Amino acid sequence: MRTTVASQGRLHDLDGGMDSRERRLVFEVLGVLPMNLTLGLGADNARSISQIADSYGVSRREVEQALEDARRAGVPLVAGARGVYIATDVRELIEYERRLRERVRSQMHGIRGVRKAIRAWDQPLTLWDAA
Repeated sequence: MRTTVASQGRLHDLDGGMDSRERRLVFEVLGVLPMNLTLGLGADNARSISQIADSYGVSRREVEQALEDARRAGVPLVAGARGVYIATDVRELIEYERRLRERVRSQMHGIRGVRKAIRAWDQPLTLWDAA
């Protein structure tokens, strides 16, 4: 039997390798189960990952993984400075995707620097080279 969540009038498949505890956390965070703290619709109802973790007595990492699993399943989640929330329109998702792409570009620049350091590893490094 497949596990799905309804959000924004769509069904989202949540069977992607999650155990029952992780699946329950996703359900609770998305407000599918009756809990006292759920993700709200729109930026005005954003919740921080710390708030969600404290509410459920789990680690931030567990919440981040649950949110990522839900995002990969197609749930329209947006994260920003105000916290995490469910998008109310496609423009929010487009803007979030743009920010994610910028973050990836920035990380790629860092990876290039690491590759450069790897290539230069066999060469002696002086203080002048490091500056």
